[in-house]
Amino acid sequence: MKTLVTLVFVFCSLVCWGQVELYPSVTFRGHKYGVHGVAISPDGSKILTISWDSIAFLWDNKGNKLASLKGHMSRLRTGVFSPDGTKMLTSSYDGTARLWDLKGKNIATFIGHSHWLEGAVFSPDGNKVLTASNDNTARLWDLKGNSLATFSGHKEYVMSAVFSPDGSKIVTSSYDNTARIWDLEGKTISTLTGHKTWVLTAAFPPQGDKILTTSWDSTARLWDLQGNTIATFSGGKGRAYRSLFSPDGTKVLLACPNNTARLFDLEGKTLATFRGHTTWVNNVTFSPDGTKIVTSAGDGTARLWDLQGNTLAIFRGMEYNVATADFFPDGNKVLIKASSDLTARIYDLPKNLGAKGVASTPLPKRNKRSLKNK
Repeated sequence: MKTLVTLVFVFCSLVCWGQVELYPSVTFRGHKYGVHGVAISPDGSKILTISWDSIAFLWDNKGNKLASLKGHMSRLRTGVFSPDGTKMLTSSYDGTARLWDLKGKNIATFIGHSHWLEGAVFSPDGNKVLTASNDNTARLWDLKGNSLATFSGHKEYVMSAVFSPDGSKIVTSSYDNTARIWDLEGKTISTLTGHKTWVLTAAFPPQGDKILTTSWDSTARLWDLQGNTIATFSGGKGRAYRSLFSPDGTKVLLACPNNTARLFDLEGKTLATFRGHTTWVNNVTFSPDGTKIVTSAGDGTARLWDLQGNTLAIFRGMEYNVATADFFPDGNKVLIKASSDLTARIYDLPKNLGAKGVASTPLPKRNKRSLKNK
């Protein structure tokens, strides 16, 4: 009787919340080592995969390889598209960043850092490049590879560097337990002090009037531009891997160390807790319209949720650690990077996913397409 009651409860939960199991429609294979990063072009038509094999591949969203980006002398760290989608930027442990066209031609190389890079990004207008390095600095460049400014002041590795939405400011995060806000000439505007250990990421909301930092002290913090703490977001004991603003800037999402993610308002109040993963949550992100959340974890799965903490779908088909999951610009697909099995995968989201009364019908386990590089 107890078993029957349990089965009825599970069935009703699945039907009520429309939870489904999803399997990939496209799988990108061919890298010889772990897929360390993925990026989606602004129009959703192309995919960039980044690997520790020192090569990046450009694909269309059907799984056809369009170009190989070869030139870096060591494993790659990050890869992104320019805001207009006509160029790509990669960073590497060889201490350089490289600019590429869509045919895989190296347009410019950014040389000047004395240690490996942690990342490289475009300015909002696409006319500048910002790099973060383990030489304790960040650098600003033009698209020809000329250094415009060096941001010196951190005492340890610079883990990330990003632009404000209007491109007028830069925020860096560092292993020295601080983040800093800078002008474009390299002058420090304010230093954000309060975290007890490494600051991994820092970000602006769309309004550009605050800063959100993530630290391995298990917290994220919200700051004003003068460096004052507005709110602290706690994820429990352990390391917090990532936090980010919702698309409208009114909420904060935190990948927590206790196998969960949490959604907060800007005052630090918990709005929802996302439970279901059986090991650490690597990454979290919002759908473009801000109505859904996807989490990825070391348990070999990613999960799709509504904002109340209900699981809408479980993404299957990966092995071991699932590193990141990102929505396509239209919100109808999800791109998942599984570093341990050397792949990236696209999952199509069913229509009306999460609507009450939608039955839990697993999609076919057989991939529609699984391509290998030639």
